[in-house]
Amino acid sequence: MKSVAVLIGNAEYVQENNLPCCREDVSAFYSLLEATGRFDEIISKVDLDADGMRSAVREALPLGEDCEEIFFFFSGHGCHIGGDLYLCGTNFDGSRPNETGLSHSDLIDIFRAAAPKVLITVFDACFSGAPLVKGAPVVPEIAKSGLQNVLQFSSSLDSQTSLGGEKLSEFTRAFLDASVRKSEGEVFYTDIKNALRDEFLNNDSQTPFFINQGTGRERLVDDVKKLASFKKKLGTVWSSKDDDDTAGDAAEEGNLEITQVEPLTPIQALAAIEDKMATPEDADKLIGKIFDGVIDRFSVSDFEEFFEEEITDYSDFYETASEEFMIRILSREERYDRLVTAEIKREKKEALTLSVGASRYDGRNESRMGRSL
Repeated sequence: MKSVAVLIGNAEYVQENNLPCCREDVSAFYSLLEATGRFDEIISKVDLDADGMRSAVREALPLGEDCEEIFFFFSGHGCHIGGDLYLCGTNFDGSRPNETGLSHSDLIDIFRAAAPKVLITVFDACFSGAPLVKGAPVVPEIAKSGLQNVLQFSSSLDSQTSLGGEKLSEFTRAFLDASVRKSEGEVFYTDIKNALRDEFLNNDSQTPFFINQGTGRERLVDDVKKLASFKKKLGTVWSSKDDDDTAGDAAEEGNLEITQVEPLTPIQALAAIEDKMATPEDADKLIGKIFDGVIDRFSVSDFEEFFEEEITDYSDFYETASEEFMIRILSREERYDRLVTAEIKREKKEALTLSVGASRYDGRNESRMGRSL
């Protein structure tokens, strides 16, 4: 029976911001799966549009023959529209998600046609916590629909974003670290799931989402020692600046020289931070590009022929309601650095007194009658 892995990483996008780490995510996962020696074929693709993603998955699946396991990994932009997760192709357009993205529902249908004994999906994308049955609060039973043992690893809930990284995405790195955590024995997918739960336990902004319908005996590798070379590579090629433990493990295996660096003085540390800070000129340039981009987009839009363009620059907020709204939102933000603060000052006004009255003069004295409001 054949086991196949399909790895897709989209780093370059036409309309969305680029994600360089996604290319490395695919490379690192390829090295991990290759080290297990379990897969008959590992297909890795980078920067595919939606049609390319569908074709890559369909062509990789062994239709017409028994399939032991399908392992699918995606790293890139994700979008949650209409209750479904869309894996964004390089040409993704939110107004045409089904054409320019690969929906979770369509992907599961493609896998179901191959009827693998085990299906493993790993999504490192924003809003990737998609249930197999939409709206289902618990793990759905899908054994009768062609899929028996299913494990899904999602980097975040369907309402959360996922973080990238300098070399690897944070969730991808955590998954790979969990794969080589043990020193001996088998590595089960449930072991990886439990390690990921603990890794993100106190991370309120990114909560991994899991679907586990299987025996609990599905495994990544039968002997973790097979991953020794990959573990070393993870600690060198894909090392992170704050990954001291991984670097130490690689050093113990030899050939990694650790250089002691003198800590920065407070003045040096502040100077280094200041060098990375944007200047007012940088801010003006960025803001100018944003407004110029909006104007350019409008100028080439389909609405141009229906409207006359009039551009007015203001040195401050034109509408006080908008200004107060933004200040109110910013004032509720809890920021650790407190570099951005905003307040709305409220002052009590004194009561207004108005006298209404009439006067009478009889030549001898003057009398006034009135009432205070």
